[in-house]
Amino acid sequence: MHAPADAVTARLGTAVGDVEPLDDGTCRLHLHADTLEYLAFRLVQLGCDFTVHEPPQLRDHVLALGGRLTRAGSPR
Repeated sequence: MHAPADAVTARLGTAVGDVEPLDDGTCRLHLHADTLEYLAFRLVQLGCDFTVHEPPQLRDHVLALGGRLTRAGSPR
């Protein structure tokens, strides 16, 4: 996550996943969820930039979701 660990923890709480501080402005988030859709929702809900390292299926889902959101916001 491109946000401080305490900010991510404040948004998510501790029951959803584990937050590991990397430095003052970034952290690693290990989320636990049953579906890729829910994982993607939780990541977007944080309101900060992020990078998906694994699983590859989540990376693919986030890319597809980003495309859908871009098309939804484009004038027709």
